[in-house]
Amino acid sequence: MSDLPLVAVVMPTFQRTDYAVRCLQALGSLLAYSGEIGYYIADAGSHSAHVAKVVEAAEGMRLLGWHTATASPGHNWNMATQAALAHSDILMWVEEDFELKRPLDITPYVELLLACRNVGMVRLGLLAINLTTTSVGHDGRHYLRMHRSMQYAFSGHPHLKTRGFIETYGPYNEVTNPGDTEIDYDTKFRSVAEGPDIWWPVDLGGWGVFGHIGEYRSY
Repeated sequence: MSDLPLVAVVMPTFQRTDYAVRCLQALGSLLAYSGEIGYYIADAGSHSAHVAKVVEAAEGMRLLGWHTATASPGHNWNMATQAALAHSDILMWVEEDFELKRPLDITPYVELLLACRNVGMVRLGLLAINLTTTSVGHDGRHYLRMHRSMQYAFSGHPHLKTRGFIETYGPYNEVTNPGDTEIDYDTKFRSVAEGPDIWWPVDLGGWGVFGHIGEYRSY
């Protein structure tokens, strides 16, 4: 029996049923972890047929819960965060329009977050071009540490994060556009000089392991 904590995977979703089903099915098939994984579905007020299909797609997975609430992205994400934190101190964030494309074992990244309290997030998606980073290492693995000097150090792309990261940088602001919500949170991260860092695993490769589904417009 592993002594690793449960990881709560949060999937925000809104109306795009095919995307959400593909996202969940890929996670169920390709995501590996030496501990337990649970899923929380955060729906932003979709029609009931969408919610039913998404919950059906999670059959066989450990479903921690779900909600559907007509609200701003920030409000929806805050609700999901607090619900998932009731089950775990480590959350994995995967929005409905990101699909896991090849096997991914998150065990070493969870172990990093447990061992290094100065690291609060491990990004699993692509990095913005021209980010300033520093090469760092832990337990024989190579990472890039995000500097706070440039935009897009934080991203809503797939990532793991700790309760400490969330408590340090606070809730999402409840603005109406998801892109603006992410940019606002990036500003929060960059304004706290001594807060938990964000690292990116070099072994993911240049294009990472998640593919974006469809157009970037989500709401």
